[in-house]
Amino acid sequence: MSGKRLIALLLACSSAAGFAQTDISKSTSYKRDLKIADRLYAESVFYSASEYYKEALRKKPDNRYATYWLGVSSLMARDYKQAEQFLERFFKCKPGPKESAQKLEKENVKYFSKASFYYGMVLHRNGKYEEALNQLNEFVKSYSSADDAEAMRKLAQTEIKGCEFSINAPSSKSKLQILTEPVNGPYTEFAPWPIEKNQLLYSKINEDSLVFFKGHKAHVAADIYLATRDDSGNWTDSKLESLRDDKKYIIGNGSFNKAGNRFYFTKCLEMDDDKALCNLFCATYQNGTFGEVKPLPSPINDPRYTATQPAVREGEDGQEMVYFVSDRPGGKGGNDLWYFIRTRAGDYKGPNVLNSPINSPGDEITPFFDDSTQTLWFSSNGHPGLGGLDIFKVKALPDPGWGEIINAGKGINSGADDLYYRKPSGSEFGYLCSNREGTIPLNKIVTGSDDIFSVRDFQYAVQGMLYRDGMGGPEPLAGGDYQLFLKKEDGNRTQIIGMNNGERSTYLFPLSPDADYEIEVQKQGYKPGKLSISTKGIDQEDTLIGNIRLSKGEYIFAGNVFQDGNPALKLEGAVATIVEIGPDGSETVVGIRELDGKSGFAFPLEADKKFRVVMRKPGYFANTYTISTSGLGNIDSLKKDMALSLIEKNKSYSLKNILYDFNKASLTQTAMGVLDTLHQIMTENPSFIIELSSHTDSKGDDVYNMKLSQKRAESCVSYLVSKGIPAGRMKAVGYGESRPLVPNQKQDGNDDPDGRALNRRTEFKITGEETKP
Repeated sequence: MSGKRLIALLLACSSAAGFAQTDISKSTSYKRDLKIADRLYAESVFYSASEYYKEALRKKPDNRYATYWLGVSSLMARDYKQAEQFLERFFKCKPGPKESAQKLEKENVKYFSKASFYYGMVLHRNGKYEEALNQLNEFVKSYSSADDAEAMRKLAQTEIKGCEFSINAPSSKSKLQILTEPVNGPYTEFAPWPIEKNQLLYSKINEDSLVFFKGHKAHVAADIYLATRDDSGNWTDSKLESLRDDKKYIIGNGSFNKAGNRFYFTKCLEMDDDKALCNLFCATYQNGTFGEVKPLPSPINDPRYTATQPAVREGEDGQEMVYFVSDRPGGKGGNDLWYFIRTRAGDYKGPNVLNSPINSPGDEITPFFDDSTQTLWFSSNGHPGLGGLDIFKVKALPDPGWGEIINAGKGINSGADDLYYRKPSGSEFGYLCSNREGTIPLNKIVTGSDDIFSVRDFQYAVQGMLYRDGMGGPEPLAGGDYQLFLKKEDGNRTQIIGMNNGERSTYLFPLSPDADYEIEVQKQGYKPGKLSISTKGIDQEDTLIGNIRLSKGEYIFAGNVFQDGNPALKLEGAVATIVEIGPDGSETVVGIRELDGKSGFAFPLEADKKFRVVMRKPGYFANTYTISTSGLGNIDSLKKDMALSLIEKNKSYSLKNILYDFNKASLTQTAMGVLDTLHQIMTENPSFIIELSSHTDSKGDDVYNMKLSQKRAESCVSYLVSKGIPAGRMKAVGYGESRPLVPNQKQDGNDDPDGRALNRRTEFKITGEETKP
């Protein structure tokens, strides 16, 4: 590899001299044009070479040699459209009448044996993958006898794999925007490094037109610049003269350590046409000012080999691992990634070649390590890609080792050269360099020089409205509490954002590309809502719609407590017991609310359930209200005032429909149902002590009626004991016919069946209350 092409890869991506031009106005001879063109091509001055080949073709339009090498030199000068045009034209060239088949074959072997390879390369870069595969496969089959056959077939196989990858290459989900002047110009800009939100260090060749040769060489210097962007998006820049101590050096490739107090960069010296030497330097940095500049020690810098493009990885105990690019022996061929370690004490260890599949027989350049994700980014033409140099990423594993090498995909990569991907932790934007279409042309070559692009992930969002679901249809619902979770591959979640909607019923969350999310919403009185959303498989920026409906989760049961028969008399200090009734009839106490100092109550009841609300107050009978919260729709509350009856001690209260079989004390099913009501009263008023009495009419013997009524009263007590009421809280008394409510006979002396029915009764009265210790 020649010196200028080496500088093209190791410093500025495209050789400045490669785009210089010699004055061809004095050239009159076809043979002279070809001679100069061949010499310039050999010196890697590809653009100038292509101009001389083009001049030769003006004189002999059908010349195969000039057509072919114009195509190849255009490819090397990265004028891909012109390269395809003339390589296609080469394959269509017809031999002249004086050219024999033997002569053509000899020329094909001597000059054009790699035609299918180069044509396949340029078709690959121009996105014509199927056509490129045909050319490359043909080259692999036919190119077998040359000394470099094995190496060339390997290169062709890499191109083939790249074409196959390109056909279905994934999108990077990234948006690129070229930086405006004065950052970008017609020549090359490279090595961007953001140091503040609106500040960028970068390197460039500060020319705005073609540089003409003076004889055989033209020297174009690169420098490091600091660019600042104002609030309107306009840039200004200035050269960092403090980093330059000699005009003969080309400087660039700046990279800070994580602490931001050391700046590693490269100085390159163009020594002659066949050799370029780059060395690594380090400058201190404090309060926006660069301090002392020192070269790194040997053997990191070796006078025989290039060392360039430093990238810092934060290590343990204040150490820094610095990746860099070198052509020294020990790699896999071309330019490889190496590293050295700077200790906390300032000593240097290494260098060592990066022993991993990252390095290839091609070129690996422009490394960058993202400490936040432990990811190494680099560019390579030795791994399958979209054409030229592609950007790749690979995770650093803790064992140590490396994960899968992943092409960054379409968008970040193109068919042109894509390199210098850099996005330090915390930066809003990443940056890269590329000569893809859309850059500022140099002499009308749309892919001729590298410009800096800002890179940011596609911006996704989810927005929607929160609705209340119910029988009346959905209604907007304000005031939800939202949480956005990122769903991981292992099934776990990480909370990203939490927010309260206030008085709004709409919400908006930013999302990242290629990710699965879950949104959870909670609102008082409603069942929690959940929505799954994903940005996977979405190839353009988008705002997704995610409306969420919440069903009522609870209803407010509210009202006042008053004395039965006197609604104006509000009762304060009652106690409400909320009992949930299960589908199987089971009962569970789910809440107790004390109404201290107030008569009003309001408490939530969970939706779609059945409850029994028991209201108690000392000195009053408890009252029970059974309520179902199913099928209530969009209402928010239920209103029900609850009346409590004043307890009067020693007052008899009749239990209606306590029936017995004739002349028996055993309870009927109907009687048991009535006693269940008394059981509830005793349960709701656990301090009551009662007398449970049974009465008969006047039929039969007085003594017999007394005994029968006693047995009946005792059967009632026994039933209540079987239901859990302590026997000590009850006294069974039979009064026989001694306490009629009404006469058993009419005034005329005849029997009164209705009166006797009223006298056959069971009563209870409260005789006292237990005092709890």
